[in-house]
Amino acid sequence: MASHTPTRLTLEQAYEAAYLWLFHIDQPPTEVIEKPPEMVEMYSDELISWVRASKEVPQKAILAMLQLEDARKKAIFSPVGFSPGAVNISESHGVALFSLGPDGTVRAETGHGVMMMPNQQMPAPFSLPPETEDLTTAVTTWGTTTFDSEVWVDCPECGTNQHISLGSCRVCGTKLEVAKQAPIEEISYKCRDCGSHDVEIISQPVDPEDPALTRANQATDEKYNRRL
Repeated sequence: MASHTPTRLTLEQAYEAAYLWLFHIDQPPTEVIEKPPEMVEMYSDELISWVRASKEVPQKAILAMLQLEDARKKAIFSPVGFSPGAVNISESHGVALFSLGPDGTVRAETGHGVMMMPNQQMPAPFSLPPETEDLTTAVTTWGTTTFDSEVWVDCPECGTNQHISLGSCRVCGTKLEVAKQAPIEEISYKCRDCGSHDVEIISQPVDPEDPALTRANQATDEKYNRRL
């Protein structure tokens, strides 16, 4: 069974998660500067924080932060991750790096980040969907069945093969279309002599005194009496 992998956070979501985490560690931002399209800067009393979300944070981003003439501690948050060079230079120059999970949880990536982690982890700001079966794979498998077509039908929307007793598709909910029964053939008539279909059925009244009918009734009565 496969599960859907949650997509990474957008810049707005990453900023929100980092902002809440800074509040959690008693470093609420007093100034926020947006630098589209990929970064948000946050300034707290004791900390300068960058949030980057467009791509893996490279080493040059750490060098750019180190050039700031500011004595406050420095941290970078990213939902995408950091290059090995960025991690190495951050370890040696005291920059705290934090990864952001799909639910907004914060994880330290450097020793200085570990030292900043609180004793009590902040609850995840975002909820993740429950693990579900990979329906794309399942549809491909179910759709290859060769069961009786009178009781197993394909969904007209997604193609999933399933029993008609379900009524609606177990994958997409579309009402199932049951194969129509072949129409009953109509009775046709043709002449025994010439084969023409242009014939007419003529009904005539039956004479109860007709000897032929009397003999037929007698034969039926005798057959019934023998069974008794």
